[in-house]
Amino acid sequence: MKRFHVHVRVKNLDESIEFYNALFNTQPTVQKADYAKWMLEDPRINYAISTGHSENGIEHLGLQLESETELHEVFANMQKAKGTVREEGECTCCYSKSQKSWITDPQGVDWEAFYTHGTATVYGEGTNAKPAPEVMEKWTGNDGKNAVLGKTMMVILILFFQIINFGFAQSSQVLSREFKSISPTEDHYERLAKLPTSGDNVALDSLRFPIEDFRRSAYLKLRTVYLDVPTSFFKIQPFPANSSNQTKAEIAFLIDLQAKRSAELMAKTDEMANIYYDPFTNNPANEDYERNIRSLFHIGKDLGNWYTPDKLPETARVLQNVIQDATYYFFNLKADFARPRPYHLSKDIKNPEAPGHSAYPSGHSSASYVNAYLLAEIFPELNDKFLSNAYDMAFSREIRGVHYPSDSRAGKVFAFQFVQQILKEKSFKSDFEKIKSELKAASIQNGN
Repeated sequence: MKRFHVHVRVKNLDESIEFYNALFNTQPTVQKADYAKWMLEDPRINYAISTGHSENGIEHLGLQLESETELHEVFANMQKAKGTVREEGECTCCYSKSQKSWITDPQGVDWEAFYTHGTATVYGEGTNAKPAPEVMEKWTGNDGKNAVLGKTMMVILILFFQIINFGFAQSSQVLSREFKSISPTEDHYERLAKLPTSGDNVALDSLRFPIEDFRRSAYLKLRTVYLDVPTSFFKIQPFPANSSNQTKAEIAFLIDLQAKRSAELMAKTDEMANIYYDPFTNNPANEDYERNIRSLFHIGKDLGNWYTPDKLPETARVLQNVIQDATYYFFNLKADFARPRPYHLSKDIKNPEAPGHSAYPSGHSSASYVNAYLLAEIFPELNDKFLSNAYDMAFSREIRGVHYPSDSRAGKVFAFQFVQQILKEKSFKSDFEKIKSELKAASIQNGN
C-alpha cells in the first residue's frame, strides 16, 4: 500500500516537534538531532522534518512504497508523466536505506518514489550526505525559492486533505464496473494482505492441489515467443499457509460473497469464465476458435466497436503470442506453488466449476492484467478502464469461489513484472511498434 510523504524544512527542530506532536497526537517514529519523522496511519502519511537548510518550508513530496513491485509500478507511472526522471537507485538518506527515483511536476514541485528496506546511523551518504536542497540543485527541480513555496503548500494541503477523506488505495467498489453492488467498499486485497500468513497446523499446511487433477500439463511445455527467462525470474511471494489467519479470512470473505450471489450476477460470472485464451486453440477451423480469439479483446472493449480481431489482425497475432508467453509462465508458477482451491479447504464453498489446475496465481487475473498493462502503454488515457475490466475478471473468480483474493493479487503482481520485462525484449519491440501503429490508425479512423 502506498504512503504519502511530505518533507518540510524547519528552523527550530524542538519547537517543530512539539507542534507536530500536538497536531498528530503522537510522538515521532524517528527522532535525531537534525531530523524527525512521524509514520501516521490515519491519514496514512510519512511526515518528516529536518534542519540545516537555507530556506524553510516544503522540501519535497513523495510516495513511499512497501515493495519493489510497487516501486517499479510507480516508476513506470513517472516515465509516462511529462518530466525528467532521475533514478537515484540504492542510497542512504534521512537515516534510511532506500531505493528511489525523482521527478518534478509542472509547478516545480519535487516528487520522490522510494522503497525503504533498512535503517542507517547517518543522515545520508554520497550526494545525500548534505542537506537535501544541495542535492536538489544538482538536477532540474525545486530551487528552494519562496516563490515556489506558496504553490507547493497549496498542493500539499489539497493532497493532505484528500488522503484524510479518501486514502490512496481505491476501494474495490470504485474499481468494479460489473460487480459494483457486491464489491467491498474497502480495498479488500490490501486489508486481507495485512493479516498473518504463517500457519499453525502442519497437516493442513502441507495440503496441495491434487496432482492427479492437474489437467493442463501441456501448458508447462509451451513454446514462448518473446520471453526466455526462468520462471524464478518472477518474484511472487509464497501464498499464505492454509491454516493462516489470512487464508481463514479469505475463505470467510468468499463465503460472505457467496451469500450475496444472484442469478444475474452468476450469469455474468458464467460469461466471464469463458473469456480466456487457450494457446492450443489457434486453428480457425476449430469450433472454439472464435470465442478464443475474441477473448483477447475483452479487456480493451472500451476502445470501441472497431476493437475486434477481424479488424486488427496484427494486434490479434501479437496478443496471441504475448498471452501464450504469459500462460507458460503463470501455469508453471501454478504448478510450482500447487495451492489448493478454496473448496479443497472448506466444504462451505459452493463452486459452480472445478478448474483442472491449482489456484496460485489466478490465470484469469494474470492474463487480464497483462492485457490491461500492455494496452495502457498505448492508450494511457484509458488506463483506469483497462484496469477495471481486469479487476472485474479477477473478482468474478472470487465470486465463483474458485480463487482466493490473494490469487487475484498475485496474478496482478505477475502481470506487472511480465509486461515490464517483455517491453525490454528486442524480439517484442518491433511487434509492439506494429500493433501501436495499427491501433492508433484504427483509433483515428474511427474518430477517437
